[in-house]
Amino acid sequence: TSVNGAEVGGKLESDFAGTNDSFRIRQAYLTYENWLIGQTQSNFLSNHAPFMIDFSTNVGGGTTRIPLVRYGFDLAPATQLFLAAEKPNSTAENIKSSVPTLTAKLAHNFDDKKGNASARALVEVYKDEDVNKRKAGWGLAAGTTYQVIDPLKATLDVSYTKGVNGILYGTNANAAFVNDEDDRHIEQNEIWAVQTGLTYSILPNLKTSLGYGALFADKDSDYAELADAANKEVRQAWLNLVYAPVKPLEFGIEYVNGERKTFDNEKFKDNRIGLMSKYSF
Repeated sequence: TSVNGAEVGGKLESDFAGTNDSFRIRQAYLTYENWLIGQTQSNFLSNHAPFMIDFSTNVGGGTTRIPLVRYGFDLAPATQLFLAAEKPNSTAENIKSSVPTLTAKLAHNFDDKKGNASARALVEVYKDEDVNKRKAGWGLAAGTTYQVIDPLKATLDVSYTKGVNGILYGTNANAAFVNDEDDRHIEQNEIWAVQTGLTYSILPNLKTSLGYGALFADKDSDYAELADAANKEVRQAWLNLVYAPVKPLEFGIEYVNGERKTFDNEKFKDNRIGLMSKYSF
């Protein structure tokens, strides 16, 4: 909406998927010109994920929504840069963050309008309150979405984080501690994450998606020795089919196959089928 020549907007989004199916606010923000203030998806995350019915999103990506202040501007007609200060979201025992997490996202739309790409970065600083020591966590990521042919869309996204656990889905605590007699220090977890897949439109109202997502932690790190019950690898594959008989209605079915392995080599399986019915207002 234009008010006195300035673009003003906002969004309020909620659901009943909170703790014990309670009401929660997913997104709530205001926009003024190039500014966004409120709660929305972290600037570090991307939209380069294959479609998934599961509301919790997929391994290798995330939908973490955080209070933030974001500013975006055009570097070129098809390229934008978004800078944000976000509420710290990483956690560990006795860890506290007193300064905002800083993120940046460079987004580019391809000239042929068949897709887009992004590169992202994150830096956060936290403190071990027991000994008043600080350490920085950081992350880098890049991905793309591309319409290979008219009915087929491909996605690929890769992320690396060190000492960050509040953004990507399925990560462990961001840090563990070594307690020596004269030296208590922080050991950070290191994660590589990937998500990729294909979405194919069989008919204008019938589509299918095949996806894969995974997290790989550094098994040789000091963190791995201290937190042997934490995740070493998490893998997930899924296949779904979505049918829209009329414009506001969609029905879908999805099969998910997953596996989680800890640093001490315990394995956990995940096999399930999900159903979806959706009405778009």
